[in-house]
Amino acid sequence: MTHASEHDQELLDRFMAQTRRAMRRLQEAETSADRVVGEGMSADGLTEVSADGHSHVTKTRLDPRVLRLD
Repeated sequence: MTHASEHDQELLDRFMAQTRRAMRRLQEAETSADRVVGEGMSADGLTEVSADGHSHVTKTRLDPRVLRLD
């Protein structure tokens, strides 16, 4: 193997190691997001919403009074 190809192999090895670390961190972040729950309530308490860490609404509660038009 020539000096240039050894250098290229070293660069490739470092790049692959960085990529593996980044993928591991991404998987850890996704696992953490699975445990996150956000909840919100309107100021008057008539509406409640919950969402998971992936921004999916998991629960909605509307008090029947919210449908009144008066």
